[in-house]
Amino acid sequence: RPKFDAMLGLLCDTSHAALSEFPTEKNCDWQWTPIINNVKSVNLSSAPRALKPIIAAIDDWNRNWRLGVVFECNVGPGRLMVSAINIDKRDTGAEPELGQLRRSLLDYMAGPDFKPAASLTSTEVAALWSANPAEGPKPTRTFDPDLNDGTLPTLPARRPSEQ
Repeated sequence: RPKFDAMLGLLCDTSHAALSEFPTEKNCDWQWTPIINNVKSVNLSSAPRALKPIIAAIDDWNRNWRLGVVFECNVGPGRLMVSAINIDKRDTGAEPELGQLRRSLLDYMAGPDFKPAASLTSTEVAALWSANPAEGPKPTRTFDPDLNDGTLPTLPARRPSEQ
């Protein structure tokens, strides 16, 4: 799964009730920095388009995967809230920010507004965490190795005479 360090920022749905108790703009700002350190987002490229993340990571333009950090969906008769951010984590230096995000998400899920718009089958949800998720077309060119999250083969080092 892509780590946040290879992403270009966040896109937050500030009108979503899940973020009503968390102060944020539509973009990544100061309060997100300690929260998203080492977070691995979920690749939603193969998920139905109706599944729209509440918080999305903006992928590198070379890959341009659709990435979710926080999203919700119906699965059968149940409702599912997914957070790639460990909202139970302690001693990270992000306690006030993380605590407020946790409170906002939990209050939202306990309230009457927790009504996900998108529905996924249990198979579609399981595919989000499978070892080889459908990622769309395979890349046909070499990418910056710093952006390789492990899904692309690594190239052998070039000899000085080949550079």
